Amino acid sequence: MSRLTAATTMTFENGITVSVTPRANSLHLRLRRTSDGRLLASVPRGADEKTVRKAIAGLLPRLRNTPGPSTAQRYRFGWTCVIPEGRIAIISSDSRNHPAISRTDTGFCISLPPDTDFSDPSTAKAVSDSLIAIARHLAPRLIPFAEARAAELGIQPLRWEIGKGRGVLGCCYRNSRRIRLSALLIFLPPELRTFIIDHELAHLTHPDHSPAFHSLCDTYCRGNEKRLITRLRKFPWPILR
Repeated sequence: MSRLTAATTMTFENGITVSVTPRANSLHLRLRRTSDGRLLASVPRGADEKTVRKAIAGLLPRLRNTPGPSTAQRYRFGWTCVIPEGRIAIISSDSRNHPAISRTDTGFCISLPPDTDFSDPSTAKAVSDSLIAIARHLAPRLIPFAEARAAELGIQPLRWEIGKGRGVLGCCYRNSRRIRLSALLIFLPPELRTFIIDHELAHLTHPDHSPAFHSLCDTYCRGNEKRLITRLRKFPWPILR
């Protein structure tokens, strides 16, 4: 029996390829398509390769039938993104460095040349990368927020960390009692930030996604877990994920 312990690429019907990454903190298989069309899967480290291949093959038809995110005209001059920490706007500028990020009294600006072609996918990627850079700059502010929420629930993780994950918004390392939050939580409203934190805090008690886990998470969420899951799934991310 072959076990997955290192990143690999699996090829399926019609030449479709999936990049598979085993992760020590993964409990389930996760398959997603990136903004540029690549298929990425994260699986528990040591998972049976044959079982993973079969599971991915079963998920591919559903993923192929789901339209990928369009980058055309996602952004434009005057586009804004409002987050709890302020407002991010795209503006026109003759600055030599593009895109350029600058602070304002109300948040941040991303400057682009007046003749920018917003239908060009490379433009969308450059703007998205700038937004992510802003999120990573602001992300340390998430830790006091998380500490306050944990204190409300009477839970004390040993350490909070900020990660760079795009597909995974939070990770709980139960043995060391560490919780890692993605910098992308910066784009979420406070209610959804709190939901991600509650979810990871519940993993300190239940490492899986069993009924007992969801019951505890729902208690932390004051009976709103299902509503918050739906809201998170429908959240209009301002970046390419």
